[in-house]
Parts: sequence; C-alpha cells; structure tokens
Amino acid sequence: MKIWDTASHKQIKSISLNIDRTGKTLPHDPAWKDLLPPVQGRAIDVSPKGDLIAVGMRDGTLRVFQTSTMKMLHMQKCGVEWIEDLKFSPDGKHLAVGAHDNKLYVY
Repeated sequence: MKIWDTASHKQIKSISLNIDRTGKTLPHDPAWKDLLPPVQGRAIDVSPKGDLIAVGMRDGTLRVFQTSTMKMLHMQKCGVEWIEDLKFSPDGKHLAVGAHDNKLYVY
C-alpha cells in the first residue's frame, strides 16, 4: 500500500500488506509466485480526518492502519468471502464493511 502526494507526484509513505498479525513477512504462493490471498487487498477507504486507512482483504479480513506511523492497529476476519467495499461514517466513528458473502458488518 502506498500513499502519494498528488501535488508533487511523489510517494510519501508505503507499507507491505504481506505481513501477518505479528508483523512477520509471509511467503509468496509457491505455485503462482504471487501474494497469498490473505494479503491481497480488495477495498480501501481513508477516514474523514485522514488518520486511519481501512483495507479489506481477499480472504475477508479487515485491516486498519494509522496513517502517521503506518502501524497496523486492527486486524480481524469479518467475512467468509472477500471484502467488496468499506466506508467510514462522516464523523469517522463507524466503519461499514460489505463482504462478498452478502453481509454488511458495522464497527
């Protein structure tokens, strides 16, 4: 995941999604030589204040990062299938997560 400065067209921050809950780097899929499904991002949203980034993963996991440090604050398996979409509420207090399993999760 990368954060860009649109005015200067330069990358200002990045973080690898190829990590587990403890921060350990995960191996690539040996058959496909690509990222494993649990670390493939499918949906993303930034909180209204810009202090949090939520990422929905292909395996139905939700990850929340703090933008200032790019530290993962929260990781939770939500859906049985991949996360289709997610949106912070206008006040930033809630996060709605829509999964491909036809369920909506609100945090």
